[in-house]
Amino acid sequence: MSLVLDAPAGHAAAFKIADLGAAFCPPPEPRLRRVRAHDGQAMQRFVMGLSAASRRMRFHGAVNACTPGLLRQLTQADDADHVAIIASVEGAEGERFVGEARYHASGASAEFAIAVADGHQGRGLADRLLRALLQAAGGAGLAMLYGDVLNGNVRMAGLLQRHGFAIDACADVDPGVTRWQRALPQSRGRDDRPAALPGASGPPWPARRPSESARPAA
Repeated sequence: MSLVLDAPAGHAAAFKIADLGAAFCPPPEPRLRRVRAHDGQAMQRFVMGLSAASRRMRFHGAVNACTPGLLRQLTQADDADHVAIIASVEGAEGERFVGEARYHASGASAEFAIAVADGHQGRGLADRLLRALLQAAGGAGLAMLYGDVLNGNVRMAGLLQRHGFAIDACADVDPGVTRWQRALPQSRGRDDRPAALPGASGPPWPARRPSESARPAA
């Protein structure tokens, strides 16, 4: 909504106050929930709605299409070794994804990945998603969470530093990539059932079970 005020007599200029609605009606707070198998269409819209630069930071390469295989990886999480969380808002067309985060576990460690829609970056959503991953991983009895970050991803590096991650200088990673890791306090045993994610719908996640590792192409 825009409001135009008449200028005082003798002045040719007009004073314009734009977007009053946005000023007085802040956007709704995204809610976090676990990903579901039927989230394919919403996930596809989210991935392809990211800018080319954001997709490159997320997938470490160009992603010009959300293939059926990629969609399966992004939506088929078992909530044990593969935990995936989405952030969504309600709009005129229903639920819209504005962020996603996940980890794939192997043994006592897990690799994570996070992406936030360009229009929602810089609002603290990545911090919320990372805190949710840290809580889920710690509750599942994992000892380490790590992620490989492109060297140009300054915003992600700053996020990880704020949350206690440090560079693993000994990691065997591709050129132009830095591995960040953080040890997790183990408040639960590996066989215990972790608590439900605060603010997320659905029952608590099942306890982890051993499986083969997989990079979060997701």
